[in-house]
Amino acid sequence: MPARDPLRYFRVEARELLDGLRRGLAGLAEGDPTAIAEVLRHAHTLKGAARVVGEGGLAEWAHRLEGELQGPGPVDPGRLEGILREISGGVDRLNPAPDRSGQGSAAAPGEGSPAPRADTVRLEVSEIDGALAALREARAALEACEALLEPLRPAPKPGAPGPSGGREAGVEALRSGLERVRGALAEALGRAGRLRLAPTLALLEYLERAAVDAARFQGKQVRFVAEGTLERMDSAVLAGLSEALQHLVRNAVVHGIEAPGERVSRGKPPQGVVAVRIDRVATGVCVTVSDDGAGLRPGEVARVARERGVLGGEAGPALDHAAAAELLLGGGLSTAATVSALAGRGLGLGAARAGVEALGGTLALRPRPGGGTVCEIALPESLAALRTLALQAGGHKALMPFPEVREMFPLRPGDVAAAPGGAGAVVRRGGRERPYLALGGLLRTGPPAAAPAGLGVLVGAPSGGMVLGVDLALEVRESVVRPLPVFAPRPRFLRGVCLDPGGGALPVLDAAGLEAVASEGGPPPAVETPPGDRGPILVVDDSLTTRVLLRGILEAAGHEVDLAASGEEGLAKARGGRHRLVLADVEMPGMDGYALLRALAAEPGLAGLPAILVTSRSSPEDRARGAAAGARDIIVKGEFDQRRLLESVREALAWGA
Repeated sequence: MPARDPLRYFRVEARELLDGLRRGLAGLAEGDPTAIAEVLRHAHTLKGAARVVGEGGLAEWAHRLEGELQGPGPVDPGRLEGILREISGGVDRLNPAPDRSGQGSAAAPGEGSPAPRADTVRLEVSEIDGALAALREARAALEACEALLEPLRPAPKPGAPGPSGGREAGVEALRSGLERVRGALAEALGRAGRLRLAPTLALLEYLERAAVDAARFQGKQVRFVAEGTLERMDSAVLAGLSEALQHLVRNAVVHGIEAPGERVSRGKPPQGVVAVRIDRVATGVCVTVSDDGAGLRPGEVARVARERGVLGGEAGPALDHAAAAELLLGGGLSTAATVSALAGRGLGLGAARAGVEALGGTLALRPRPGGGTVCEIALPESLAALRTLALQAGGHKALMPFPEVREMFPLRPGDVAAAPGGAGAVVRRGGRERPYLALGGLLRTGPPAAAPAGLGVLVGAPSGGMVLGVDLALEVRESVVRPLPVFAPRPRFLRGVCLDPGGGALPVLDAAGLEAVASEGGPPPAVETPPGDRGPILVVDDSLTTRVLLRGILEAAGHEVDLAASGEEGLAKARGGRHRLVLADVEMPGMDGYALLRALAAEPGLAGLPAILVTSRSSPEDRARGAAAGARDIIVKGEFDQRRLLESVREALAWGA
C-alpha cells in the first residue's frame, strides 16, 4: 500500500495561489490599485500553508514577496518577477515524477507533470453545474413527454385486469419506461449534486497541521480540537473557507495562546487549546475558531493603532472589545513585537475577513467565556450534506438531522396529554413533561398537531427538547440540503428541503424551531379559502424546489394545483386544461414568463386567463413590462409574503370568475 501523500492537498492549493499571485502582479504592472492587497493576501496564505507541510523554501520566498511590497522604498518590478519565478519553480518541484515502480518520486526541475491517476480526476465546479443544468433540462423534457402521454391512457374499466395488448399495452409500456427514466434521472441528479460536496475532515486535518506547526515555530504547546456536525459541504465554499480558517488558526496560536511559562504563571495548563467547530444551523453554516489564550487585549490594540496613526492622538478613550476587534479585522494592524515568518504584518485577520465576505458571509471576534477569543464565521445557506433520519406521517415524509435525534420510543395511549393551560400538548416520560407535536398535523397532511402517533422522536438539546409524533422512522441517510427559495414561507421548524429519488421535495426539520413551535401550543391554523375561489392553478417554474413549495402553499389554502417545468410546457398545458389562473416565474430558459403571458393572450380561448408573475426584478421598468405582458399582479421574491401571495391569488380568481 503506498504511503500517504502529505502534499496531496497542498499541491492543488499552491497552484491556485500561484495563479492568484500572477494575476495580482499583472494587475500591479497595469496600475490596478487593488492589486497589492490581492498579492499580499495570496502570499500570506502561501507562506503559512507551505510551512504547514514543511516547504520552508516556498514559505521564505512568499515572505520575501510580502517584504518587497511592504518595504519603505519603491517597488522594484524586476525583483518581484524574480521572486515569482522562484515561487513558480518551487511549486513545480512539488509534482511527483512517475517511476517504474509506480510509487512516484520527487520531480527534478523542469521534468514535467505527474502521471495522471486512473481513479482520480479533478473537476471544475462549473463543469458539475453544467452537468446538473443538462440533467434538469432532460427532466423537464421528460415531464413534458409524460404530460403528452397522459391523455392517451384509457380510463380503467371496473373489473378489468389491465392492458393486455395493442395500443393500450404499448402506452402502458411506454409510461413504465418513462417512469424508469425519471428514476434514473433523479439518481443522476443526486449523484451529480453530491460531486459538489467535499469532506470537511480533510480541511480539519490540514488546520491541525497548521496549528501544530505554528506552535512549534513559536515554542508553544497547543492541542487542536475538531468539533461539529457538518461532515460535507459545497466544495467551492470549503475551498474559500480554507484560506480564512488557516489565517484564523495561525492567528490564534501566534497572538492568542501564551508561552508555556506564562500560562503556568496565570494558573493555566502549559498546553493551550485551539478548537475549530463546523455546524449546520437554521440560517446556513456556522464556523468557530476559539482559543483559551490571553484574549483580544484592547489596550494593546489601541496602543499599536495610535503608534501607526490609525487612531489619532497620544491618548483617548479606551477601546472596548468590539472596537478592538473591528480595528484588527480591518487589516494592516498587528500587535506582534517583530515581523516573523508567521506574524507582524497585520495581514491575517484582514485576509480572513476578505475571504469570508467573498463567500457572502460575516466574520466577528468576541471574548471567550473563561478567557480567550472566539472567531465566528456565519455563511449563508448553500449545498451541504447532512446525515438525516427519514420520518413518515400520514403518508408523507420529512427529514430530521440525525445528530439532533436523542431517543425514539413507542407512544402508548395516555402518553400524550393537554399541556397545562390548554395550549398544545405534552408527553409524560421519565418523570418529565416535554412539548409534543404530531408531524402529520405540522405538515398539514394528517391529524391535528396534538393528536397521538405511534412513535415518539425526542429531539433537541439535553436540557430541554420536544417529542415529535410520527408513524414510522424509515432510514438514516446522507441528504443534500437545499435552501428554500427567497420567496418561500420560512416557518421556524423548517431548515431547508432535500430532493427525494422521485424528484419531490422533502422538508428538512429543525429541532430548535420545532421546540419553539411546540412550546407555543403548535402551528397556526391553515388559511381557509372560500369554496367559490377553488380552482386549478397552473404553476410554471423551471425550479423543481420552487414548484413543489408553491404547490404546498396553494394546496394548504385549498386550491387544486397543476405544475409545469418550462414556459413551453405551461403553454401546452394551458391549451389542454381548464386552469383558472397562471402563476409563472419570469426568468426561465427558452420561453420566459413575459413570453408565456403574451402567448396566452394570443390564444383565442386563453386571452382572458388571469396570470401572476413571480420575479426577482423590482424596478419600475420591470413592473411595467410585466403589466404590459398582461400580468394581474407581480410578486417580487425579495418582498415575498405568503399571505400577500394568497390574497393576490384570491383577487385574480375573483377577477377571472
